This record gives sequence, C-alpha cells and structure tokens, in this order.
Amino acid sequence: MCIRDDAGDFVLARTDWFSPLCEVTIGEAVELHTALQWVSNLRFDNVDFVLDSVVDSFHTKVVDDSGLGCIITACRQLFQDSFQNSHIEFNRRQTNESLTN
Repeated sequence: MCIRDDAGDFVLARTDWFSPLCEVTIGEAVELHTALQWVSNLRFDNVDFVLDSVVDSFHTKVVDDSGLGCIITACRQLFQDSFQNSHIEFNRRQTNESLTN
C-alpha cells in the first residue's frame, strides 16, 4: 500500500503479509479492508483509493453472500463510517508501473 499526495508524490507506504494463500480477488478485498483500516487510523479523509481489482464488487448493489461478498460488505461499512469525502476508483495495474519509474 502506498499513500501519495495530490501531486502524486510519495508520502507513506506499508506492506502486509497474510496467510493462507487465497484467490486473488479475496486477497485484494482483504488488502482493501486493511488499507481502509490503516488510513482510517491515520485519520486521513478526502482520499482516493485506487485499485486494479474488486472495484466493481465494491460498487455493485447486488447482494453477495460469498466469502468475497462478506469482505466487501465490511469494506463498504468501514468506508461509509470513516471516509465522507473519498472515492474508490479503478486504475489499470500498468499505471502502477509508471508511478514507480
């Protein structure tokens, strides 16, 4: 996870490892929840969370009782409770490479 300012400059980063290995979408959803908790604990607001996965799941109105759906529901609740002026947006994975170069 990487926090950048509004100019795109590096501010702060964090790496988490979790186990057991799981499906990519589940891992992405867990990492979204972890990022939401982290940024909430930092008391940041007006944040654009940029992801290359699970964005559609986050924004859908369809009820999903799967493991992924349960994690996304927890993400939505945390987002609603902590981020009044924020967004969750999709960005292609290749864009991450251009930010690090």
